[in-house]
Amino acid sequence: MSSSLAASKPSGQSDGIAADAVERYMGAGDLPAGIHATVVQRIGRRIVTGELTPGEILPEQGELSRLLNVSRTVVREATRVLIAKGLVESRPKRGTVVLPRSSWHILDPDVLAWQTEAGRDEGFLRSVFEIRHIIEPGAARLAAEHADGRELRDIQAAFEDMGSNSDESSYLKADVLFHGMLVAATHNDYLIQLVGAFGPALHAGLQATIRDTWAWEDFLEFSLPLHRAVLDAVMARDPDRAEAAMRLLVEGSRSGALEGALPGTRGSARRGTNGSNGRTRRSRPG
Repeated sequence: MSSSLAASKPSGQSDGIAADAVERYMGAGDLPAGIHATVVQRIGRRIVTGELTPGEILPEQGELSRLLNVSRTVVREATRVLIAKGLVESRPKRGTVVLPRSSWHILDPDVLAWQTEAGRDEGFLRSVFEIRHIIEPGAARLAAEHADGRELRDIQAAFEDMGSNSDESSYLKADVLFHGMLVAATHNDYLIQLVGAFGPALHAGLQATIRDTWAWEDFLEFSLPLHRAVLDAVMARDPDRAEAAMRLLVEGSRSGALEGALPGTRGSARRGTNGSNGRTRRSRPG
């Protein structure tokens, strides 16, 4: 059995679980406030990142309780949360078993966060951009047709917040709000509900794109004009132009994230790349 895993293999062997291996893997010891959430995060992250693989069996609740220095109640509740997220299931006479990715609730905010924390996942980014390409140009068209005066002001305010925020976290919040306000302005309740479920994936995708793809200054130079084009078209109530502008925005972001170059530029968009010297090159949109 691997000494790095806090779970038994499903082979049925009776060699048990080395306590020191579990402690190293689970980071046993004093836990901070929010102990229930911390246990969920420690186990959930290891499942999503592949450190715990499908079919592996977690230590029984009494053992986890002892190793993590928490009550059985905390372990039991954390297990219920992991089950609700589709990461594990409880099987009679076997214990708590790690489930394959196909069973995960992949739009769950925690699952998305753990997935992006694990590092760049091109499959995840590709899927996010495919969904955005299907939904967002049409949403921009509808927003240009149906947005009322208040909604137009809210969309403009979100864009202005994007331009005034110098840190990535604040920019990201404003960016997600901008896209969310466009969808709200469609006045299509079904679309709003659909995109609401996708919202955490959009947030995670944008975060991963910003963190892993561009130098921050380059990202702003690239992103803000494309968002401005969408805003101007919606404010002008020009559905064709709004749809085209959003399509260009999504495609440009996809190219930078997956192909490593800003559209219309010669330079690499990836952070820390500049030919052979490894320095970041400033790439400007054409």
